Amino acid sequence: MKKFLSFIFSAMLVVAMTACGDSSDDKSSSTPTGNGGSGGNGGSGGTGGTGGTTELTFDTATKVKDAVKVTLKVDKDDKKPVEFYMIYVKNNDDDVKFPCVGIKKTNGTPAKDATYTKTIGYKFFVAETEVTNAMVAKVLNWALKNGKITKDSISGSVLNYRGVPLLVVGTNNKVTLEKNSSDEVTGFGVERGFEKFGAANIHWYGAVMLSNWITEMVDGNADNIAYSGIPETGTWNGTDTVDNQDKTGFRITRLSEWQYAARFEGTTKPAGDFGDACWTNEKEINNGSDDVELDLTPGYYWLPSNYISGCKKAFNSSDKTTFDNFGIFSSSGPGEVASKEANFLGIYDMSGNVYEWCSDLGYVQGVANPGDENTMGYRHRMGGCYQFPAMMFGEVGTEGSQHPTTNNFHGFRFAKTVK
Repeated sequence: MKKFLSFIFSAMLVVAMTACGDSSDDKSSSTPTGNGGSGGNGGSGGTGGTGGTTELTFDTATKVKDAVKVTLKVDKDDKKPVEFYMIYVKNNDDDVKFPCVGIKKTNGTPAKDATYTKTIGYKFFVAETEVTNAMVAKVLNWALKNGKITKDSISGSVLNYRGVPLLVVGTNNKVTLEKNSSDEVTGFGVERGFEKFGAANIHWYGAVMLSNWITEMVDGNADNIAYSGIPETGTWNGTDTVDNQDKTGFRITRLSEWQYAARFEGTTKPAGDFGDACWTNEKEINNGSDDVELDLTPGYYWLPSNYISGCKKAFNSSDKTTFDNFGIFSSSGPGEVASKEANFLGIYDMSGNVYEWCSDLGYVQGVANPGDENTMGYRHRMGGCYQFPAMMFGEVGTEGSQHPTTNNFHGFRFAKTVK
């Protein structure tokens, strides 16, 4: 009898623990497991199934670091959805002035990677991870089913759209082509085992269209797509593309947003030597040969330019612990996202893995300043990549730009404005 009562008590305890859940994981406690439906205004929302708790949506998230789950389905009958999280980076409309990398001219000569400032006065989310192969394949299958692209859009291993390349598929990438017995393309897949790896070989044009398509895919309409200026017919000129700042659809991170998300270290001074090293409104920084006060917004702490995002020690090429734990560098290919440590906001791989396109026009060395238009349409790319050592572009204060038809080593992550 005692054994029977002991069994009953143990079973009741397990049920009680299951109902209460485990609050040790911040993301799990704020976004419990459940089927998130398609929410309005570009959001993925719905009611979570665990314990009757309501899952966070873009409308109900309130705190910095809140995580909102986005669920991707080709259609309502899709039995294999792909999910990812968006992290609340800035949760107010106050103007915040912070350090941002770029190009400055000194006596008419461009000085690469000088520090200047940007101000953001709106709320926004940034994806927890870079876009993965599984995410790309899911969006492309939706686009194929909904007539956005056709089998004729593929030439060799390149997916084209409006006369420009979007991305590489097939033998040169882990996103693969699925074909029928007549060798006709029927869909997109991912090489087994690489579903959660960072998607590479994406042109800037591809990042734009994946952003617009995922918005329409999640919302069920095109009302909030972020990018316009894309022709219905003819050849797409990238410099005609408009990033509509009043829209709340998914999009590529802007350079300023990327820098904010990579550098932000909170509104309370971090402990120890790292806290002393963080940039604040009270600190002068060395900007080339001059010490400069950046006049930043008081009460915010920022990662210095010579740090890897997430690391609390300045980059040192001889000390692998200053970058190996936080980014994928000097590798033969992209790695699995979120396999390294996250930064302060809970965002992964801001340094390393794949170069991340930004939406802004970049620079052509010796021609343009940051933000200046350039007729070649170069776009900012940030974070370094798997192919090179961390000292080449991995520090948050190192910026690069590339032509939008470049694809080697390039991917991106989603961002999203909220009202």
